[in-house]
Amino acid sequence: MTVSRPSVAFVRGAALNPFETQVFGALEGFDVRAIGESPANYEVDLVPVPVTLLPPRANGRLVRAARRARLPLPPSFRNAGMLRGLSEAVGSADIVHAAETFIPFTDQCVDLTRKSGARLVVTCWENIPFLYDDEPEMTARKQRVRDAAALFIAVTDRARDVLVAEGVEPDRIRVVPAALDTDRFEPGHDRSFLNGLLDIPADAPIVLFVGRMIREKGVVELVHALSRVDVGSSPAHLVTVGSGPQTARVKVAAEALRVADRVHVLDGQSYADVPNVFRAADVVVIPSLSTPYWQEQFGYVLAEAMASGRPLVTTRTGSIPQVVGDAARLIDDYDIEALADAISEVLASPELAAELGRRGRVRAVECYSAAAVAPQLAAAYSDVLSR
Repeated sequence: MTVSRPSVAFVRGAALNPFETQVFGALEGFDVRAIGESPANYEVDLVPVPVTLLPPRANGRLVRAARRARLPLPPSFRNAGMLRGLSEAVGSADIVHAAETFIPFTDQCVDLTRKSGARLVVTCWENIPFLYDDEPEMTARKQRVRDAAALFIAVTDRARDVLVAEGVEPDRIRVVPAALDTDRFEPGHDRSFLNGLLDIPADAPIVLFVGRMIREKGVVELVHALSRVDVGSSPAHLVTVGSGPQTARVKVAAEALRVADRVHVLDGQSYADVPNVFRAADVVVIPSLSTPYWQEQFGYVLAEAMASGRPLVTTRTGSIPQVVGDAARLIDDYDIEALADAISEVLASPELAAELGRRGRVRAVECYSAAAVAPQLAAAYSDVLSR
């Protein structure tokens, strides 16, 4: 007699991506399918479980543009972030797994699970309490999700503390970190991938930034720091991998600081090639900045750099200290001089670089490998089904 396994509908909308879903490749005992938005923003063909893409009820990009311009929103735009055909795509799933209390499709999942009897699980990354609570509609949505969810999965301790502060009972929260495939992100130092894309002298140290090119990531500050890095006869080169509104400012800053010939701006690469990008770096730098509306929540690139055995320089902001432990050189955000000194120190000391890389690899495998995290997720799912 064949016993069917519990089914999970992982609803991630426009944010469905191949990195957050790596844990499902190692998950045992559950049948998972992922539900995203069409057209996809990420390489969903790399997601390790079956994928269904649904059209949005309203154009989210238009809504965000209207809000930035402080324009009134037509009633139809209030459905932005919700998905057409979600009920049919979820079907008879035992668990509906969504994300964050303030995202529209998570609110949509509240109604679906109430009708179907499925358990609602919500992963939360947010580490700033009461964010968006100045908007009555958002506050009401967050409360509906908090009331309806059977279980919250907090990616970090800070995310758990936010949920508790906002009224979620601690026994409805499990801390389960993000996960990655540490067999793909493996230690090594091989510059060939970036050498094939960029003209960088063979003896020039490579400083690598991977991430969205947005203000909060501190990439302009990193260009300033590069202009102060002193590692001897061959100047360091900065490679940024990612896209966003700060790209133009990075190029302007590089010209103004006379380091344009040492700053290389690449668009985001295929996630299949990202391990090769990390292995090309002499040091990975993630200089995230705290703002009133955002702090680094987990930072997949931190885990990816550690798994790749690359020395890491980053800031004491948001959840970063918890994520990296003693496997990174930590500095205060907005401190360009300290950032330059930390980069110089790592590049000038092969022993320090090797030790940081070793600590990072150990931490990534023990804490963030899919093999280590998948059993925790499976236990959370089993727990919610037993309630």
